[in-house]
Amino acid sequence: MRQFKILLVPLALFAVVFALDKVFLLPIVRENFVSWKKIEPPFYEARRDLYDLYKRSYQADKARGKKIGAIFGTSRSAEFNTDGIDQILHDSRTYNFGAPFACPSFFYYWYSQMKADGILPDYVILETDPLLFNERAIDYSLSYSYDSSFVIKHLELGRARGGDPWSARPGFSFDEGETFFLKRLFALYRYPPDLGVYKDNNQDLPLPLPDGTIRIWKGKEFRAELLKWMGSINELKLGGIPNMLSIQLPPEKLKGDAANMAAIHLTGYSPSRTQIAFYRLLTKSLAEKKIQTIVYWPVVSDAFQEKIDDARLPDFVQRARVEQEIKKVDPAGTIQLIYPAELKCRTFVDSVHLSGSCFPELEKILIEKGLPAQKRK
Repeated sequence: MRQFKILLVPLALFAVVFALDKVFLLPIVRENFVSWKKIEPPFYEARRDLYDLYKRSYQADKARGKKIGAIFGTSRSAEFNTDGIDQILHDSRTYNFGAPFACPSFFYYWYSQMKADGILPDYVILETDPLLFNERAIDYSLSYSYDSSFVIKHLELGRARGGDPWSARPGFSFDEGETFFLKRLFALYRYPPDLGVYKDNNQDLPLPLPDGTIRIWKGKEFRAELLKWMGSINELKLGGIPNMLSIQLPPEKLKGDAANMAAIHLTGYSPSRTQIAFYRLLTKSLAEKKIQTIVYWPVVSDAFQEKIDDARLPDFVQRARVEQEIKKVDPAGTIQLIYPAELKCRTFVDSVHLSGSCFPELEKILIEKGLPAQKRK
């Protein structure tokens, strides 16, 4: 009996620790101990709300004769918005599922939800370039996206190493699956608290509202306002963030930012078999379902393009190879890869993000080149 009680001690300790860990999921704890500057969790959570809106509105949109679109991208696609697109592609509603540093497995996750629910879009804008195929591109999605059934369904326990990533069809690696489930089980792993941020979250700071005005906020108050704003852009702008500001970072600052972005995205670059696999799944299904798709290869600053060229990334992730692989799964030409070289507006918020003022011209180029004339009025 005594030995049995001794065995219960570690189980009891685990239960206590597990229960205490869940305290860090409470909103009041997160708002004080997770930095207000960490905007990724609410962005990813807002995409769940956006999907609920997409699902609720789909049949009514169809009944009104609306063409329904979905945008899958990163923050570089954030300014694509339904109002701007509707000015070109009339009678349309376009939902923007982009999120910071998102990746193809994140795109496929939401696409697979649409497919399972029988509510596929009429057209898709799919952001694509080497940054999305990087091993690190999955970090935020593993923390804040997917569900257990999706990860289990696509888990590859015995994936082969090496070789051409486009030649195999693995899903999530064991390490990626393990990380996902640990983050779901343990709040401290998913939202690691930093006692130092408590002061920052409760300090008065001059911070901007989305309309550009400045107000004194506590960090956590600003974050709460940001969450309300995200809810409003889901309802009013279907997830897009229209922004007509024309911000041009000075050349020297662009160079410095390009060096910083290269250190984050290009140093030690390794193509992800996981992301390439999900990209293939996505493009193959888009072709099979005959969903007109614009593959948007983002325009970046000259300073960052130089860093990409200098990095000599593998052929696996270059534009020519991606286009070749798309043509293999889509010989009918339903999917069009477009790099908008003719874009005249070249102002940049930073070395990888176009200013919002460039998006009306960009939307016009992509839609007129990527969608057939019969789909436009």
